[in-house]
Amino acid sequence: RVNESNNPLVKSTEKLTVTGFDLEYKLLAAKYIELTPYYDVNKIKQIENAKGTHYGAILRLGGKDIYVRVKPEYRNMTSTYIPMYFDSFYELARYQSNVRSHIPQTKLEVAKLADPDGPKIKGHFTTVLFNFYKFAVESNYENYSGPDNSRVFLGVYIPLGSMFLLNGYYIKKG
Repeated sequence: RVNESNNPLVKSTEKLTVTGFDLEYKLLAAKYIELTPYYDVNKIKQIENAKGTHYGAILRLGGKDIYVRVKPEYRNMTSTYIPMYFDSFYELARYQSNVRSHIPQTKLEVAKLADPDGPKIKGHFTTVLFNFYKFAVESNYENYSGPDNSRVFLGVYIPLGSMFLLNGYYIKKG
């Protein structure tokens, strides 16, 4: 079912405000190598005590068409913070299962139901991207404190001409 603007009907809509700041400095910038350390601080206003900080570096090796980008990051977050609320895979992962009832919940519902005074979540997130003339393979590894807080992701991106992109994904959580 759709509304008069041809958008899917939803039970309710809600404004979500994410604020933050980023600080980065390109420490090394040569022809085939770049190193950029960074620091991010973010807050989700509509969720009680939803804050996170990210410290990391982006290392890029290679040229314009063939390169590897490595991005290790340390994260320190409250239990209600969602580090990647809007990301490349928002449409794939915007619903997640409720472990107890297996009823799908949105990321926002899960965050709102979390204990705002719960223990901090700390851990590592690392991305490695290999690009070869617009053909790309991406891998992510996340591992946070607490049970079942790890995730492995593998993505393949294959351009089909200049108008289409074929994507394939593998995600394993827990």
